[in-house]
Amino acid sequence: MNKSITSENEAFTLPGPVDPLSVFSFTFAVAVLFHFLAHPVLPYTTITDLIGFLSVFFALLLLIYPRSTLFLCLMALPQIIHYIITSPQGSNHYIMVTFMNVAISLSALYFIGRSSLADNRTEFYNIFASSGRFLLVFMYFFGIFHKINPDFLNPEVSCAVVLFNNITGHFGLDDVTFFHYAAIWGTFIVEGLAMLVLFSRRWKYWGFVLGMPFHIIISFTGYKFFMNYSSLALALYCLFLPKEFYLGLNQLFSQIRNKTKLDERRFWVFMRGIMAFTIILVAVYCARAFWSVGGPHTPERFVAYTYKCMPLFAVYSLILYLLVLKYARNIDTSVSEPMYAFPKKSLLIIPVLFVLNGFGPYLGWKTESSISMFSHLHTEGGTTNHYFFKELPQVFDYQKDLVRIIASPDKKLQWYSDNELSMVYFELQRFVTEHPDVPVVYERNGVRYEHTGKEDPDLKPVSLLMRKLLLFKPVDFKWPKHCTH
Repeated sequence: MNKSITSENEAFTLPGPVDPLSVFSFTFAVAVLFHFLAHPVLPYTTITDLIGFLSVFFALLLLIYPRSTLFLCLMALPQIIHYIITSPQGSNHYIMVTFMNVAISLSALYFIGRSSLADNRTEFYNIFASSGRFLLVFMYFFGIFHKINPDFLNPEVSCAVVLFNNITGHFGLDDVTFFHYAAIWGTFIVEGLAMLVLFSRRWKYWGFVLGMPFHIIISFTGYKFFMNYSSLALALYCLFLPKEFYLGLNQLFSQIRNKTKLDERRFWVFMRGIMAFTIILVAVYCARAFWSVGGPHTPERFVAYTYKCMPLFAVYSLILYLLVLKYARNIDTSVSEPMYAFPKKSLLIIPVLFVLNGFGPYLGWKTESSISMFSHLHTEGGTTNHYFFKELPQVFDYQKDLVRIIASPDKKLQWYSDNELSMVYFELQRFVTEHPDVPVVYERNGVRYEHTGKEDPDLKPVSLLMRKLLLFKPVDFKWPKHCTH
């Protein structure tokens, strides 16, 4: 065992079963379940749903057996496959989940043929945890950086105001100008402070105090299903918890066990029974919520479904937050805690690839799933609204090549025309590759083209790999830019 791992092992020697790996496994399983709560899967429909259901199944088992390294890996692997099959998709949180699952899976590979994961829990955790910590910090970085543009700072159109009004509108505060500016600048302040202080043992407690409520609050907008994104953020926050948290939580369970007068084995059997019963109650509640709105297949039904699911996230997030507030206090700053260290340097590839993904809009190779959610960022057509760039350093030319859809019998293509939106040429190539028989009339570089559904030298097919990797938003040249994903 190398020296850096040994020092972290010694820092996390705990008198009880609750350790960093079990807490992260539990909260990460909750994040996975909230994702599939928004995107329900069944084991008897398609192979894609079956793979997703396997991830759900092992996530549920992980809630009951959070110390199981096997269930953690069995939850991660199907979800990686599920993401690959369902790609491309614009979900920012799901690409973060996938990066985390890849980190977990790569960490497990180090133990194949060498030793048991269960016997090396702390080393296994330390290998992937640093990647997860940097995912959260870089998420905050891009969450701030992409928003440095005049449209996000404009209270008349800013997504910060749109999301804020979805909460304050219930209290008649949606027209208060002060709150609009507070929502915009508060986003920068909270995310910026959280990003800076989480790596400081002296100040990290205030990162929990400020950052966790931010994610809890935005889940109650009803604008989108933010509970999956917020539950992931809370799980990544748990990677920063100090050893004092685990000491306090173990002490709490010890006190409960003493009051129940159960030996340790029977006590944890009892606790697993309570969790299983809770899962059944939640499953029944979710099923009733799903069917009561007729299945969330339309935006209106999905919003209604979202509101019905909010109490689940409220209870979970508040309990977790209160536990962190209580047991992450009084941090001993004299104890070394190298949370930024990578015991296996090869896993640096995870945050490096994540950063390249985040810079995708500026490098020219993607605009969706680049952690640019609700930022108003524009980088297409060789122009940008970002304050830091006069000219974009675009290595790839995808975003420079735009087309305007004139007419098509396909509703998706016609939607671009009806809404006066341009389209990245690659997206039209993708569509024609997957739907070669659909005719479309479009304009590219001022020249009018007509695809008739036959082999077309002007619309060459694109490979499956590129269709999986690249995804571009519709391009709107109207200013100011209104709030979209």
